[in-house]
Amino acid sequence: MPIVSRRKDLETRRLTLVAEFAARPEAVWDLWASPHRLERWWGPADFTMSVETFELRPGGVVRFHVVGPDGQVIAARFDVVDVAPPGALRFDFTSDGMETTRIDVSIEGLPAGGSRMTLIATFPSDAVMEHAFDIGFDAGLANTIERAEALSSS
Repeated sequence: MPIVSRRKDLETRRLTLVAEFAARPEAVWDLWASPHRLERWWGPADFTMSVETFELRPGGVVRFHVVGPDGQVIAARFDVVDVAPPGALRFDFTSDGMETTRIDVSIEGLPAGGSRMTLIATFPSDAVMEHAFDIGFDAGLANTIERAEALSSS
């Protein structure tokens, strides 16, 4: 189980998830850097993701949609702010039904091998944070990272 900590900080409006993987940092980075890999792990469980635009560079956009088992379609995007392979990524995440939220990802090697990925979601207001938690964004994000583990070693 890769999630080693999960913290919600109401004062700073942040959700912090820390996950550890057996894979090296470059392999964990590849989860973000390949549209085909991203399609296999990002998004709600039981939804199918399709990447439409993939520009993983500062000022770029990663545009995609997910389709649920009931046919529900949710459009989403990453507006990429900064990219520093294989250790850091910053983007503004927006999707249908959720206002823009800043996401910071850092990936570092562990002394005993493997990697640690820290993902911090910073919400622009208390209301946006409350709505995100009401719709299960926190649980969905944790589940998404759990699914990434199998792909990081393949």
